[in-house]
Amino acid sequence: MKVLIVEDELTFQVFLGERLRFCGHDVTLCADAETAWDICQQTFYPLIISDLGLPGMDGLEFCRRIRTLPQGDQCVILVITARDAPEDLQAVLDAGADDYLLKPVSRDLLNVRLTIIERQVRHRAQHSQVEQERRSLEMQLRQAQRIEAIGILAGGIAHDFNNILGTMLGYTELLLNEYPKNNKEKEYLEQVYQAGERAAELVQQILTFSRAQEQYLQPVFVAPIIEEALKMIRATIPATVAIQQNIQQSCRPILADATQIHQVVVNLCVNASYAMREQGGVLEVRLEDVNYDTDQEHILGLTAGSYLKLTVSDTGCGMAAEVQEYIFEPFFTTKAVNEGTGLGLSVVHGIVKAHQGVIAVNSAPGKGTTFRIFFPVAEQAGSQTTMARADQIGDGQESILIVENEPSLAKLYEIALTRFEYHVTVCHDGYDALETFRINPTTFDLVFTDQAMPNMTGSQLTQELLSIRADTPVILTTGHSDTLSEEEAHALGIRRFLRKPVKVGTLIQTIQEIFATKRHET
Repeated sequence: MKVLIVEDELTFQVFLGERLRFCGHDVTLCADAETAWDICQQTFYPLIISDLGLPGMDGLEFCRRIRTLPQGDQCVILVITARDAPEDLQAVLDAGADDYLLKPVSRDLLNVRLTIIERQVRHRAQHSQVEQERRSLEMQLRQAQRIEAIGILAGGIAHDFNNILGTMLGYTELLLNEYPKNNKEKEYLEQVYQAGERAAELVQQILTFSRAQEQYLQPVFVAPIIEEALKMIRATIPATVAIQQNIQQSCRPILADATQIHQVVVNLCVNASYAMREQGGVLEVRLEDVNYDTDQEHILGLTAGSYLKLTVSDTGCGMAAEVQEYIFEPFFTTKAVNEGTGLGLSVVHGIVKAHQGVIAVNSAPGKGTTFRIFFPVAEQAGSQTTMARADQIGDGQESILIVENEPSLAKLYEIALTRFEYHVTVCHDGYDALETFRINPTTFDLVFTDQAMPNMTGSQLTQELLSIRADTPVILTTGHSDTLSEEEAHALGIRRFLRKPVKVGTLIQTIQEIFATKRHET
């Protein structure tokens, strides 16, 4: 056991030190409380034995200070004094000491007292461990509760927020069709539309984090995502860090979540800029198509095939090999307290693995760091923004029932579908829609309904409609899928499942595909 003795009388100091060392303890000797205080701020001693009358800081003040340390309540303090007045002894206990001995101290009495103290130290250490475990469990519980609260909040706001975004994106889409190409106002609207899409992606990211939204990968082109991320990063990193980008625009698409790819780029670039914060340097981002044949399958564990290779390198301080072993572990960080959580690279690693990719790092102290990421190339064509076009006109024969409790969205859908020459009927709740449908079930060729509505949900309405007319095509839309998944929707007989915000072009295309299939079947 580590023991600190604070005693200015040399003879008694030597007596205590020799006795404790004889018992197998690791002893540190101090002649004054000031020196002892400095030592205690660096090293924890389970047992402190202190004289009361010391030069400079006395034993009482020393006891008080010890108890203010982070582990101050875990050590045992024994004060040895020649003062036997009751008020002096009470002052010793009030200052935080656990016990006291009156001088002169006999060897036998010291041995007995040390035996008792050793038991106290063991008990206190065990209690401290139990307390730490309890606090750790409480912290985990609070964290789980916070994440659950975020999930509930995200699910709660998703419906309303996606309705707002849907209205903004929808009317912007309609306006875009009013302007010819190369028109300045159209360029402004396109920027508004892109910002709305980014907001919609952020909502999906929040829902994915809160587990209220499943992750859906679709073919995306990565080059525009990287360019957008670098524009944002340039405004946040020091001017002493230069950004060089070599983005191959002809790169093929990958199956990905665009928002998560954006997060990968941002996290890697932020880490790189941090490594160059003192001396400055160059941040290089490269994107290219690569192919590996069967002779190269051993490289990084990649199988033969086509990959999209993303490289992020810096000329910063670099990392030692022992640091590189842990960089992808959660909460591992070389940054100072309050400068990082240690989650950035673990998140990157998780996203890359979820996209069936491979990530590798090369670094050395003083030589900078390079991250290489390989994503499998998608076989199908990349996703493009689906916009409503003037040449997508219906044949004027179909009648559509819209069920949407948000007036602005209902009006948007009505305007858009009417413009595409569909006959539109709007209802603002499930009961009204059911009664309207029941009056003449053969009137409507398709029903487009929201899921989250008061009194009757979209899935409940669908079951009622299909019980009246089983071949009714139903498109259901929702802001989050914690109450109804796409698989459950299809099991109910719902033809298509769209996530909010629904773009006008996506809705028109979906409707046309359903009608085209229906005409082909007949």
